[in-house]
Amino acid sequence: MRARLAGQRGRDQDDQARATLAQSFVAWEGLLAAGLRRMRESGVLRPDADPDKLATGLMAALQGGYLLAETAHDVKPVEIALDMALDHVKSFLAVAPPSE
Repeated sequence: MRARLAGQRGRDQDDQARATLAQSFVAWEGLLAAGLRRMRESGVLRPDADPDKLATGLMAALQGGYLLAETAHDVKPVEIALDMALDHVKSFLAVAPPSE
């Protein structure tokens, strides 16, 4: 009985941690989407840019790249993931930026 209660407590704590983390991701993604929405409204991004999808992609690149970088002890995965995500956002710019 005790082991079952301890296991349940562990699951409850995991669920609480997962919920807290999920709230944080939603908040960060919302901030990114709001910024991208302002960019679209001000004409920096084309009207067909979807701020919510772009924000999800940026968060996924950051978090996935971070996980790979931590696992490999190398920053390259997060650099590559973010470069690709930012290139996708740039593809929605109303005016193409000058070549680098």
